Amino acid sequence: MRGARTLVFIASLVAGIAAASWSAHEPAAAQPDPGNIGCEWRRLADGDARAEHTLASLPDRGLIAVGGVDYAGGSASPRGDTPRLLDLSASEDGVWSDYTGAGAGPGPVADHVATGRVLPDGGYHMVVHGGRMLASPLVVGASETPAQVLRSEVNTLIVTGPMAIWCRRIAPAGAPLLGQHAAIWNPADDSLIVFGGRTSAAANAASRAVWRLPLADAEPVWQRYRGTVSASERYGHSAVYDSAGKRMVVFGGTSDGRTGLNDVHVFDLAGGWDAAAWRALATEGPGPRGRYGHSAVYEPERNWLIVRGGVDPAPSPLGRVTGRLANLTLDEPAQEPTLLGDTWALDLNTTPAQWMELQAIGGPPPASSSGGHYIRVGPHFGAASQAQGVSAAGMAVFQGGYVLEGGQRRSLSETWGLACGPEVAPTPTPAGPVVTPTPVGAQPDLVIASGELRWRGWMGGCVSVLPELETVACVRNDGQAEAGPFSVASNGAPMWRAEGLGAGQTLCLDPQVGDPDVLLVDAGGEVRESDEMNNRYDLPRPTPPSMCRPLVPAYLPSLIRGEAPADE
Repeated sequence: MRGARTLVFIASLVAGIAAASWSAHEPAAAQPDPGNIGCEWRRLADGDARAEHTLASLPDRGLIAVGGVDYAGGSASPRGDTPRLLDLSASEDGVWSDYTGAGAGPGPVADHVATGRVLPDGGYHMVVHGGRMLASPLVVGASETPAQVLRSEVNTLIVTGPMAIWCRRIAPAGAPLLGQHAAIWNPADDSLIVFGGRTSAAANAASRAVWRLPLADAEPVWQRYRGTVSASERYGHSAVYDSAGKRMVVFGGTSDGRTGLNDVHVFDLAGGWDAAAWRALATEGPGPRGRYGHSAVYEPERNWLIVRGGVDPAPSPLGRVTGRLANLTLDEPAQEPTLLGDTWALDLNTTPAQWMELQAIGGPPPASSSGGHYIRVGPHFGAASQAQGVSAAGMAVFQGGYVLEGGQRRSLSETWGLACGPEVAPTPTPAGPVVTPTPVGAQPDLVIASGELRWRGWMGGCVSVLPELETVACVRNDGQAEAGPFSVASNGAPMWRAEGLGAGQTLCLDPQVGDPDVLLVDAGGEVRESDEMNNRYDLPRPTPPSMCRPLVPAYLPSLIRGEAPADE
């Protein structure tokens, strides 16, 4: 039996609304393999129905699912943080079961990210970051602040034999509050790299900030990338780690839930974090249409980025879609999106990188929105793949997501595998125009125009009690375009929130009690600026007021000596 290296990635909802009925997406009968591409879909063991969850690999065993939502019959039930194991060593199609676990995990969370982490001693961790707590749905137009909806914690699941134990929670000050973001594990320096995401309940609250968390540190501290980011702000996008190029590859997403992106950007990590740099990746050939909430995986044998499914939004409104979770209502403005069932490969060996649409016999899975990041599992599936005439060089696995039935969401339990033979490469589609990002015009440039620490209520002179310190600041837009919503942080923690600022305008913020050393405008990376390096402002420490000397009556010394005071 030839060993297989299986590539597994999630197919859960990240963003968007399904529009077609389930009956329109029933799997079709197997068709001849167009163009002799050599790829095949195969139905694997169904898991439990869930959407908006994440998966991570378990080397030489299978994969683990955590979190998400089960939409059924107009209700939405959280799946919780009990690890769910797909054991790929148990049978050709795998067997799902609850993984024996302990400890306090992230709780009922969705729209989070998860990556597998392999330690030098062979130990394995599943690292989970961010997302939204299901007790506070991410509701468009709601009044919740990001701190009330999104979470910043990092949770670690340590897997040892039959046990999976939640045992580490990292919540340092200034940690990013994100949902529907993307992340990779960088094995070169054992760090978690996070890009983009949704920073609040607003549909246009998209970020393009890049964060790094060194996982090996005893007390990890989030580090924000301060260089120029070629990718625009987005959420519902994908990010994979290209092990051949030692870089993160980002595709697609949306900045507002109404327009899908189809651009590709790379974040070069070959020189380490201090030398990391972004650039847009030129692509050739008719490529995938703009989308968000899709799935993506890096295929190392061919050096491919594989993209499947997602949502291509359209402007026609359909009213509102509601689903109940406990006593809270998920309420999002609905559009009529196009659910995508296509599968594409981007050949990263060529310059420009070449898009090609993959055709496969069997299946395919229903068109649906899906999302998350890639995970790797192996070696398994060799016998089954060879028995069907498909080489076991690799397999991509999709699981979960949701569709709409009668205007209500229904989570899927289906699990599908896609395998392609290494000897027969997919036939590229005819060459076409280069797929490039939409040109960016004038941009805003937010700076702290002035900032000061001052003693609250002090009008000069001496004081008997030292007053509190308060922070005052003014933000100016030095750019040529209006800035959307942004936040200002003090020592990494959000202090102010602004709804926007016109070009050339200055906004002075209400004083806030606190004594930070540093202010940072656009702390969440929500605004794409012409200069990303001038957002920091160091606050000087004020000189404290002098303390008043106590007033002593002239006769007090006489009283102390036991003498009667002299008449005045």
